[in-house]
Amino acid sequence: MIQKLFVKGILSLLVVLLFSVISFAQTGSSTVGGTVTDPSQAAIAGATVVLKSDARNFSRTTTSDSSGNYLFTVVPPGSYKLEVEAKGFKKAILTEVQALVDNRVTVSVALEAGDVSDSVTVSASAIENIINTQDASLGNNFVSQQIMQLPLNARNVGNLLSLQPGVTASGYVAGGRSDQANLTIDGVDANDQQDGTAFSPVIRVTSDTVEEFRVTTVNANSTQGRSSGAQVGFITKSGTNQFHGNLYEYHRNTATTANDFFNNRSGIARPKLIRNNFGGSLGGPLPLPRFGEGGASIVKEKAFFFYNYEGRRDAKQTSVNRSVPLASLGRGEVKFFATNNQLITLTAAQINSLTSNGTSTGAPLVDVNPIGLSVLASAAARYPSNNNEIGDGVNTGGFRFNAPQPVRLGAHTARFDFKPTDSHTFFVRGNYQNDTSVTGTQFPDTINRQNWSHPKAIAVGYISTLRSNLINDFRYGLTRDAFTDQGDSSVNAVSFRDVFAESGYLRTSSRVTPVHNFTDTINWRPSSNHSFDFGTNIRIIRNKRTNFGAAFDNGLTNQSFYSGAGSVLTTPINSALTTLFPTLPTGTTIRSDFVRSARTGMAAVLGRLSQYSSIFNFGLDGKPLTAGSPAVREFATEEYDVFGQDVWRLRSNLTLTVGLRYGLSRPVYETKGFQAKPNVALEDYLNKRIAA
Repeated sequence: MIQKLFVKGILSLLVVLLFSVISFAQTGSSTVGGTVTDPSQAAIAGATVVLKSDARNFSRTTTSDSSGNYLFTVVPPGSYKLEVEAKGFKKAILTEVQALVDNRVTVSVALEAGDVSDSVTVSASAIENIINTQDASLGNNFVSQQIMQLPLNARNVGNLLSLQPGVTASGYVAGGRSDQANLTIDGVDANDQQDGTAFSPVIRVTSDTVEEFRVTTVNANSTQGRSSGAQVGFITKSGTNQFHGNLYEYHRNTATTANDFFNNRSGIARPKLIRNNFGGSLGGPLPLPRFGEGGASIVKEKAFFFYNYEGRRDAKQTSVNRSVPLASLGRGEVKFFATNNQLITLTAAQINSLTSNGTSTGAPLVDVNPIGLSVLASAAARYPSNNNEIGDGVNTGGFRFNAPQPVRLGAHTARFDFKPTDSHTFFVRGNYQNDTSVTGTQFPDTINRQNWSHPKAIAVGYISTLRSNLINDFRYGLTRDAFTDQGDSSVNAVSFRDVFAESGYLRTSSRVTPVHNFTDTINWRPSSNHSFDFGTNIRIIRNKRTNFGAAFDNGLTNQSFYSGAGSVLTTPINSALTTLFPTLPTGTTIRSDFVRSARTGMAAVLGRLSQYSSIFNFGLDGKPLTAGSPAVREFATEEYDVFGQDVWRLRSNLTLTVGLRYGLSRPVYETKGFQAKPNVALEDYLNKRIAA
């Protein structure tokens, strides 16, 4: 009974705190704290500690407690200056104090005896205080200096995320699945809700837009997460009181690359890869007008902007090898090796003599189809075989070519920060991408398959210092993933199995996935020894799809769909082979390793669709949609997280972090009424199956 009352009391407290001022989630902020001591390492109480950034017009002040401890919470990540003053001691100034995203940074200060008008300035290494010594979470922070200096292929920051202990290149973290990662940008959800890949946020993050990020691999705090994998938090850059900008261009080409073995053997030039990464950024102060009794004036050091554009252009090729018919097959000739190792050529007239329309009355086959032969002859003329890496070498061969796969990427990132007073901070960040890439082509003169990706995102944040020990942090974000896989065909598929398909028959599909994310944060510090966080994280997810994958029929000249898995195609040949070719030894038949080849060739020249699949999409009324109509669906889910946490500093070298997180994810459902629900119990269904 006592246990139940305790649990109810805790839950009631969480609910009251949640609805009175909804609170902390993985908002991408930092905590800076430490101890102020004298030269003998005794604690100094009442010391004034100021954390400030002149570049961002940021300043917070606190006082050390009786144990000499001080603490700043919900600090925007970045580089700061720490000033400490106490009566009877020289003023201490520490520069380059790095507030790290999703991390707690300890900066302890030992004051020197002297006049407070004197000062001692020390540079704190931005790299040294990256190491986490405040809790049990494992992971690494990467600051702007590292992001800009480490080599990155195509300037993709995502390549750095796997450089953590226990992380594989494909995103498996400490044994956890890659789709269990959680990615945020400025504290707002940026996960790909469809593919769920570990290190691929919906919005591409580039080197010049990322101020800092952290990958927590193991033991994430209750303030983080929605999953069991890595917790990845990105922070975008913001403007400062000084203008900063850059322009860049990176170029690579094919001049020093070698051709591959198969292209050389087929007489094909090396595939091209010419890549250009280019862009620029600009950030700085944004003067705003102020209107009052004295008229209009300009307010400075209150608003800042940052904008970055990065583009990429690839002139790229990849080597492709397709199966094509030889010219002889286009004439209706089927070739194979006989058991005496002689190459045999059956003409169209000889094949017709074995069919029901020929001289062999009652034969199960029909004559060679002249329409099918015209398709094969045209293909052989357009795509002459240049290798035997695929195909049987007598009826079919390979056609190798360099398929163009150009890439055109563009990413816009803009951020606006506004600080009307020391107690209030507001920011808005927007992203837009316009990416197009060719993913493949069936033949040099056919339609390219393309991917169009146009994701958008907006994030809004408002941090309010209600009291010196009470801070509220609200975030809202909309991340809208949108892409189309443009197919290469919108007609029924007709192809010759193992011989020729004039198209890949890949169908167009598109998806739009808007995700609304709400977080609201409160951090309460009743003393410098305790820091309480309570909060929620709400995600509203929709997944809208349009798919033409089941909108068209499929037909094949499939040798395996003839009687006897295709034996009906070769039995008449074996029976009449010595009659058609009297010089062959008695009992000569098709050589075993060319039986499939002969059946494939026969099915192609006969030109009948031995396999046909008719595909239908149905509406809510149960009637089939018009041929060529797509399937349109909208799926949805909602996710709700609440948590509480206490970071209790027992001693200067001992901190206890205690937290509890509860998450509720609604099962995915279809919103338009297409979702089916069984009306027969599973047990009854199985019993009927058993009885039958």
